[in-house]
Amino acid sequence: MEDYLKKAKPGLISNWSIYSINDMLAVDYVGRYERLQEDLDEISRRLNLPGSIELPKTKSGHRKDRAHYSEVLSEEARRRIEVVCAREIAALGYKWESAV
Repeated sequence: MEDYLKKAKPGLISNWSIYSINDMLAVDYVGRYERLQEDLDEISRRLNLPGSIELPKTKSGHRKDRAHYSEVLSEEARRRIEVVCAREIAALGYKWESAV
């Protein structure tokens, strides 16, 4: 991950351009990856869709290391994310957390 964060272009790390226009949020709702099923349920509710859309459980057993991101990212990687994703962090209210 460290190597990727060092080399990746900002557009590959940040998705801001997908849901913003003129640097302003241009969507009614942004779902969070860490609560994807709950947010999909909320979007379905807002759109009055019948039933529930269940996400597939693919790759759930592939990753053995379940370490918290604060234990995995170096200070350099954290700073890169803070700079490249500053708009998402501010707009979506993300806060850096520790594993404890």
